[in-house]
Amino acid sequence: MNLPTRIASADGAALVVAAGTELAGAPFVFGNHQPGGVIFVFGNHQLDHGRFELRRDGTRVLAQPKALRLLFYLVAHRARAVPSDELLAQLWRGESVTRGSLKRAVLSARRALGEAGERLSSIRTVRGHGYHFVRPVQVITWQDAQAARIGYGC
Repeated sequence: MNLPTRIASADGAALVVAAGTELAGAPFVFGNHQPGGVIFVFGNHQLDHGRFELRRDGTRVLAQPKALRLLFYLVAHRARAVPSDELLAQLWRGESVTRGSLKRAVLSARRALGEAGERLSSIRTVRGHGYHFVRPVQVITWQDAQAARIGYGC
Protein backbone atom coordinates (compact mmCIF):
# COMPACT_ATOMS: atom_id res chain seq x y z
CA MET A 1 0.00 0.00 0.00
CA ASN A 2 1.41 3.40 -1.02
CA LEU A 3 0.84 5.94 1.72
CA PRO A 4 1.26 9.67 1.12
CA THR A 5 4.57 11.21 2.12
CA ARG A 6 4.80 14.32 4.29
CA ILE A 7 7.55 16.77 3.29
CA ALA A 8 8.58 19.58 5.62
CA SER A 9 10.16 22.82 4.46
CA ALA A 10 12.85 24.74 6.32
CA ASP A 11 10.21 26.83 8.11
CA GLY A 12 8.32 23.73 9.27
CA ALA A 13 5.42 23.98 6.83
CA ALA A 14 4.38 20.59 5.47
CA LEU A 15 2.91 19.25 2.28
CA VAL A 16 1.36 15.86 1.66
CA VAL A 17 2.50 14.32 -1.61
CA ALA A 18 0.95 11.26 -3.19
CA ALA A 19 3.29 8.28 -2.93
CA GLY A 20 4.85 7.17 -6.19
CA THR A 21 4.44 10.55 -7.90
CA GLU A 22 6.61 10.33 -10.99
CA LEU A 23 7.44 12.54 -13.95
CA ALA A 24 10.11 10.37 -15.54
CA GLY A 25 9.22 9.75 -19.15
CA ALA A 26 7.10 12.90 -19.37
CA PRO A 27 8.29 15.64 -21.71
CA PHE A 28 10.44 18.16 -19.89
CA VAL A 29 10.84 21.62 -21.35
CA PHE A 30 13.46 24.23 -20.57
CA GLY A 31 12.75 27.90 -20.85
CA ASN A 32 9.36 28.64 -19.30
CA HIS A 33 10.87 29.53 -15.94
CA GLN A 34 8.12 31.41 -14.19
CA PRO A 35 5.92 30.43 -11.27
CA GLY A 36 4.33 27.18 -12.27
CA GLY A 37 5.52 23.73 -13.16
CA VAL A 38 6.98 21.33 -10.64
CA ILE A 39 9.40 21.17 -7.76
CA PHE A 40 11.56 18.08 -7.37
CA VAL A 41 12.36 17.33 -3.73
CA PHE A 42 15.21 14.99 -2.79
CA GLY A 43 16.87 14.88 0.62
CA ASN A 44 17.29 18.45 1.80
CA HIS A 45 17.22 19.82 -1.78
CA GLN A 46 14.44 21.38 -3.81
CA LEU A 47 14.86 21.80 -7.57
CA ASP A 48 12.27 24.39 -8.62
CA HIS A 49 11.50 24.42 -12.34
CA GLY A 50 9.31 27.53 -12.16
CA ARG A 51 12.06 29.60 -10.54
CA PHE A 52 14.92 27.76 -12.27
CA GLU A 53 16.79 27.30 -9.03
CA LEU A 54 18.18 24.80 -6.57
CA ARG A 55 17.61 25.22 -2.84
CA ARG A 56 19.27 23.39 0.04
CA ASP A 57 17.41 23.53 3.36
CA GLY A 58 15.22 26.28 1.86
CA THR A 59 18.17 28.52 0.91
CA ARG A 60 19.00 29.22 -2.73
CA VAL A 61 22.21 27.58 -3.97
CA LEU A 62 24.22 29.50 -6.56
CA ALA A 63 24.84 27.25 -9.54
CA GLN A 64 25.83 27.71 -13.16
CA PRO A 65 22.84 27.67 -15.55
CA LYS A 66 24.21 24.67 -17.48
CA ALA A 67 24.61 22.71 -14.23
CA LEU A 68 20.99 23.51 -13.32
CA ARG A 69 19.75 22.46 -16.75
CA LEU A 70 21.70 19.21 -16.38
CA LEU A 71 20.15 18.59 -12.96
CA PHE A 72 16.64 19.28 -14.24
CA TYR A 73 17.13 16.92 -17.17
CA LEU A 74 18.66 14.10 -15.14
CA VAL A 75 16.03 14.37 -12.40
CA ALA A 76 13.17 14.48 -14.91
CA HIS A 77 14.58 11.36 -16.62
CA ARG A 78 15.70 9.59 -13.46
CA ALA A 79 14.03 6.30 -14.38
CA ARG A 80 16.97 5.59 -16.70
CA ALA A 81 20.62 6.32 -17.31
CA VAL A 82 20.75 9.16 -19.82
CA PRO A 83 23.29 8.73 -22.63
CA SER A 84 25.99 11.38 -22.89
CA ASP A 85 25.06 12.08 -26.52
CA GLU A 86 21.47 12.84 -25.48
CA LEU A 87 22.65 15.22 -22.75
CA LEU A 88 24.97 17.00 -25.17
CA ALA A 89 22.17 17.34 -27.74
CA GLN A 90 19.59 18.55 -25.19
CA LEU A 91 21.77 20.90 -23.16
CA TRP A 92 23.92 22.45 -25.87
CA ARG A 93 21.37 22.33 -28.72
CA GLY A 94 23.47 22.54 -31.86
CA GLU A 95 26.56 24.05 -30.27
CA SER A 96 29.82 22.31 -31.02
CA VAL A 97 31.05 21.00 -27.67
CA THR A 98 33.09 18.08 -26.39
CA ARG A 99 32.38 15.50 -23.71
CA GLY A 100 34.70 17.59 -21.53
CA SER A 101 31.98 20.27 -21.43
CA LEU A 102 29.52 17.68 -20.15
CA LYS A 103 31.99 16.44 -17.53
CA ARG A 104 32.48 20.01 -16.30
CA ALA A 105 28.70 20.53 -16.08
CA VAL A 106 28.36 17.28 -14.08
CA LEU A 107 31.15 18.37 -11.73
CA SER A 108 29.47 21.76 -11.29
CA ALA A 109 26.09 20.10 -10.59
CA ARG A 110 27.68 17.79 -8.01
CA ARG A 111 29.31 20.76 -6.31
CA ALA A 112 25.99 22.62 -6.25
CA LEU A 113 24.51 19.59 -4.47
CA GLY A 114 27.38 19.71 -1.97
CA GLU A 115 28.80 16.41 -3.17
CA ALA A 116 32.44 15.68 -3.86
CA GLY A 117 34.90 12.81 -3.73
CA GLU A 118 33.59 9.86 -1.72
CA ARG A 119 30.17 11.46 -1.22
CA LEU A 120 29.00 11.19 -4.83
CA SER A 121 25.52 9.86 -4.26
CA SER A 122 23.08 11.69 -6.53
CA ILE A 123 24.57 11.62 -10.03
CA ARG A 124 26.05 8.25 -10.88
CA THR A 125 28.46 7.95 -13.79
CA VAL A 126 27.54 5.03 -16.03
CA ARG A 127 30.86 4.27 -17.70
CA GLY A 128 30.74 4.23 -21.47
CA HIS A 129 27.12 5.43 -21.47
CA GLY A 130 26.23 8.58 -19.54
CA TYR A 131 24.76 9.63 -16.20
CA HIS A 132 21.92 8.57 -13.92
CA PHE A 133 20.24 10.52 -11.11
CA VAL A 134 19.79 7.86 -8.42
CA ARG A 135 18.26 9.52 -5.35
CA PRO A 136 14.58 9.12 -4.43
CA VAL A 137 12.59 12.12 -5.64
CA GLN A 138 9.19 13.50 -4.69
CA VAL A 139 7.42 15.66 -7.28
CA ILE A 140 5.07 18.44 -6.23
CA THR A 141 3.33 21.13 -8.22
CA TRP A 142 4.42 24.70 -7.72
CA GLN A 143 0.87 25.66 -6.71
CA ASP A 144 0.81 23.03 -3.95
CA ALA A 145 4.23 24.13 -2.76
CA GLN A 146 3.12 27.75 -2.67
CA ALA A 147 0.04 26.80 -0.65
CA ALA A 148 2.26 24.92 1.82
CA ARG A 149 4.96 27.65 1.73
CA ILE A 150 7.75 25.27 0.71
CA GLY A 151 10.95 27.05 -0.23
CA TYR A 152 11.81 30.70 0.13
CA GLY A 153 9.60 33.49 -1.09
CA CYS A 154 6.41 31.42 -1.31
